Amino acid sequence: MSKRCILGSLAVISASCAMALLVSSSAFAGATPPPPPVSTTGAAITVVTPGILPPGVGPDSTFNSCTVGLCMWENADYGGIFWYYSGTNYNYNHYYYVGAEFNDEASSLYNDRSSGSIVDKDYPPGDDEICAIAQDVFENLAGWEWPQDDTTMNDSISSFNLTTSANC
Repeated sequence: MSKRCILGSLAVISASCAMALLVSSSAFAGATPPPPPVSTTGAAITVVTPGILPPGVGPDSTFNSCTVGLCMWENADYGGIFWYYSGTNYNYNHYYYVGAEFNDEASSLYNDRSSGSIVDKDYPPGDDEICAIAQDVFENLAGWEWPQDDTTMNDSISSFNLTTSANC
């Protein structure tokens, strides 16, 4: 199965594409995130507060609203609620829990970064994770499976890591 990727303004089909994720700025308002679990793998783990949306971008957004960050949408084809993470607000090479409000909600993703991003099925992160290289897009996660248990990636992302490596 190949994946559709956007490279600048050129759309291409590539089997090397991977995936991404993010969180909305409004859903955590007033909520207290759960305490961070203890890492069993040695990876740094922190529970995140909501992502910060780019200036002028609302929570119901389109693909073009994802600017220099890791973005996730509630629905396939970049529809519904929009979540956004960037290195401006989150540490690189660090796993974050997406939060109870957003856990298992992503149906489309775009990694609009010059480095890779990792999304994981679990939090704390486990073996089922995918690397989204720079500019990777996933317009419908229902067509993708986690590598370890072969279950659908649709509505099943729990953590992310903004890496500094091009290939995660």
